[in-house]
Amino acid sequence: MDHENPLGRASSDLENAVDGQKWLDGVIEKIRSGSPGELTWPLPLNERMGAQLSLFRSFSDQTMDPAGFGFHFFRRQGDDFDAVVSNINSQLFSSLSRDLRRYILRIAASAEPQDHIPASDRIVRIDHNSQSYNAAIEAVDRLEELIRQANDYEDLEDKEQRLAEISAGRRLLQAVRVRVAAAAQALAAPIRSLLARFGTGLINQAAHDAWDKLTTLLGSGWHWPF
Repeated sequence: MDHENPLGRASSDLENAVDGQKWLDGVIEKIRSGSPGELTWPLPLNERMGAQLSLFRSFSDQTMDPAGFGFHFFRRQGDDFDAVVSNINSQLFSSLSRDLRRYILRIAASAEPQDHIPASDRIVRIDHNSQSYNAAIEAVDRLEELIRQANDYEDLEDKEQRLAEISAGRRLLQAVRVRVAAAAQALAAPIRSLLARFGTGLINQAAHDAWDKLTTLLGSGWHWPF
């Protein structure tokens, strides 16, 4: 959603409607101080959705511990971890999903035709002499080499799988014409997996760089299946 038009603008506008980091800092302070577990949301709907999006992003990038958050704000007496997760889903995530879906539908309905999401079967012609192609290949090769050399990649089966996927994706880029969905299937999934596994360090930086270079080469819709 973040990388599509008009949906990327929709999520960005929501999160810019409120100082999400300031709100999150207040939440973290409540958890650290052990103060009563009560959340205070911004009153306007768009600001509330922006704060909630910032919260779930913080879960995703691991800047906020979801377990600590859940046990502080969403635990009833006798609840175990599974019950806390269920409480967050039913009381927070479901309502955000409903409100966000309605918001997106309104944005999409008012968008100009050229703003529609690219078709999943879009085919692009690749100029193998272009700067964008060379930059993308270099970024993918660097990522592959860093994974191959990584001594801290504890799951060897996952490591082998990611290397195979990236190698297959690189071969696709050698063709004159490439189906965007096929390139996404081969490359976007392993890159996202690597970003989730390595939150910092050289592999994280190389994965971000590869993502950016591939987006430049194939267009903003290249990651469509995910």
